[in-house]
Amino acid sequence: MGVKLYQLGIIALLLVPLCASKNSYADSNLKWQPIGSDLELGRVTIESGALFNAELLLVRSSLKHYRLGVLQASNLGLRKATVRAMTRSSRAVAAINANFFDEDGKPLGLIITHGVLQQRMHQRGNTLTGVFAVSRNSISITQRDRFEPAAVLEAIQAGPRLIANGVALGDLKQPKAFARRSGVCVDRTGRMVLFCVGEGLIGTSFEDLTKTLLSPGIECKDALNFDGGGSAQIYIDGSRNGLAIEELSVDGRDEVPVALALFGSD
Repeated sequence: MGVKLYQLGIIALLLVPLCASKNSYADSNLKWQPIGSDLELGRVTIESGALFNAELLLVRSSLKHYRLGVLQASNLGLRKATVRAMTRSSRAVAAINANFFDEDGKPLGLIITHGVLQQRMHQRGNTLTGVFAVSRNSISITQRDRFEPAAVLEAIQAGPRLIANGVALGDLKQPKAFARRSGVCVDRTGRMVLFCVGEGLIGTSFEDLTKTLLSPGIECKDALNFDGGGSAQIYIDGSRNGLAIEELSVDGRDEVPVALALFGSD
């Protein structure tokens, strides 16, 4: 079975250049499901050719009844852990993988939790270009050189930034390369939207993902990519939080050191 799956993956990768991306992200295939007070679950198919469709899972909230926090596997006495494990141990409602990390499992880039600087900004390179920050009354995604830490309660650095002020950024490296993706956006009304590729043979491209995030029904104003590939994962724990679903999990291949989590406000 392992050999067959490996061969299938190779064939798919070879066929990618032959299937020009014809992204059809029509809002008619986007479905939002209320699963809690001020919490919605969305699903949309990113159509990049018959063999390469991917389902994008979205979690949306205005944060009137929820708060955001940064989780670290080190709080469990571990270098890395699954997002599922971090969510359940912290009693969070939902969580998604966040920072990139090195070969030793050390997270890369800025981390602020509860207003305390845990790790300094990574200043170089073309990947970790954005910071997602939470203050008392707002959330934001900013370019790392413009980030101001004053009054910030929670922050993580990742990248690249995909959308700024409602416009797709055009300087992305390998925008047509396919991979599993995850990240966060702030939509035009200020709501938080977490996103993660849940199903699909080889994921999606930055180009198709960005078009989808800008499409009607989602309308991201700013968007930031998190660590993708085997790290991309999201978990919703509804059984202990009174949600309309018991749980939902998109599992990653790899454990991760940091997650962005959603908690009940009480």
